[in-house]
Amino acid sequence: MATDNRQPERDRTNSSLRAERRHTDDELARNGGLAEERADDVVDRARDQADTTLGAARAKSDAKMEAAGASVEAVATAKAQREDEDSALETEHRTADFLLEGEREQRERAIAGLLEADRAQTDKHLLLERALFDERVARILAELAEALRIRDEFIAVASHELRTPLTPLALRLQSLARVVARQPESQFAHEVNRYIDTAKRQVKRLTALVADLLDVSRIASGKLTLELEPVDFGAVVRDVAGRHRSQAEAAGSSLEIDAPEIMGRWDELLLDQTVTNLLENAIQYGLGKPIRVRLEATSDTARLTVQDEGIGIAPDDFSRIFGRFERAVPGRSYGGLGLGLYTCRAIVEAMDGSVAVQSELGRGSKFTVELPLSGPVV
Repeated sequence: MATDNRQPERDRTNSSLRAERRHTDDELARNGGLAEERADDVVDRARDQADTTLGAARAKSDAKMEAAGASVEAVATAKAQREDEDSALETEHRTADFLLEGEREQRERAIAGLLEADRAQTDKHLLLERALFDERVARILAELAEALRIRDEFIAVASHELRTPLTPLALRLQSLARVVARQPESQFAHEVNRYIDTAKRQVKRLTALVADLLDVSRIASGKLTLELEPVDFGAVVRDVAGRHRSQAEAAGSSLEIDAPEIMGRWDELLLDQTVTNLLENAIQYGLGKPIRVRLEATSDTARLTVQDEGIGIAPDDFSRIFGRFERAVPGRSYGGLGLGLYTCRAIVEAMDGSVAVQSELGRGSKFTVELPLSGPVV
């Protein structure tokens, strides 16, 4: 099913907004700070210049008074005037500082107002973009869900339609084989038997592919139902191995089976299909080397392992191979639809079990299935 990918996109948008806000704050703070520094510099320079000018004027006045031989009374009067002037100058300094502080507060309020307005505009733009994004995502998800529904419906219909002619075709081949068997020594019978064997293999392969499609359509539509009953897991494993021994030998692989009686509450047909999928997978990718199937029980679970020494699987593909129509090798190199492991996992999880893989490229694969002996909780 499709997943909702809106949250990561929202996180990226929010991160971009925060970065933009920080940039705006920094710019405003920097510009405001520069303006305040310039204003302070102007005031300080003006004060320094005034103090320098005043000092020079006083020194000049003192020099003139000394040159003129001013009296003690005149010097005292001049000093008193200077003290009055200093007091007046200090008052002007304090007044200027007060006015400057007022201007600073006005600038800070103006900057805060600009920043708030800018943030409000940015938030409004972000909300609009998010609404549009959510609408687009919702539309895409709806279209995807509809496409998946149509695909699954097509697979189900196509599977049934393909299966319909296979049964009579298989029966016709059996009838033809019986007719040919009446003339076992004729050259005609020999030739026809070769064609019949080829046709049977192709019908069997096509039947298996259609069965896979039917399985995946039932799983996708939620119609995989369990018929739970007491089942001997070991008997199921031995039966599946017996049916596939000739297939394994044809591929060059020997089967080593260790499957004691283990009773549990499962769906026998689906259990059979799970073992079949894992064993056929091992035969297909086992490179003609020995295949070991082992069944054992713990206090409350049954554990099945199917191990081959074939091509192996890269660790990056461990999770992917259990997906629909997925495989770890090119489709042109190996047949099938890539549904065996997907079906296997769906069946095992439906019975409250788990399936895992251990593998290394060129060193084979080991699939492990664990199922509770008490069966799934229903």
